[in-house]
Amino acid sequence: MDGKKRDQILSLIDASYKIWMGENLPISAEKQEEQRQRWLDEEAPYGLLVQNIAEDPHFICANNFRL
Repeated sequence: MDGKKRDQILSLIDASYKIWMGENLPISAEKQEEQRQRWLDEEAPYGLLVQNIAEDPHFICANNFRL
């Protein structure tokens, strides 16, 4: 996935998290996008799956969550 598309997905994740949780993602929005993406992929304390909104949805992004 190219960087621009990844940045768009990260923006959507930020917005969705704020709607559902009532707060921003635990990592500061001021951090560089690359740092935020790395945190979501490698350090977030929860699993993350993102799907598109096609008629037959497909997962388009997942993090590397480990128990």
